Amino acid sequence: MVTLFRTPIIQLSAKPQEILTALQRGSHSPLHLKQRAPIILRAAQGLSNRLIAKTEGVSRNTVKLWL
Repeated sequence: MVTLFRTPIIQLSAKPQEILTALQRGSHSPLHLKQRAPIILRAAQGLSNRLIAKTEGVSRNTVKLWL
């Protein structure tokens, strides 16, 4: 039996998306937020956990943890 993990459906309004984008680009943002922000933004675009992990250079477990 194969269990598929799906990326949760995340809907972001303009303001949270703007905040996450700023955190991702900010030179003074804490590292964990700089890493987490693009994961959330990509999930909101509908990307799979596997593709997010590959694109961001993190493990799928990290993606699942932060979503």
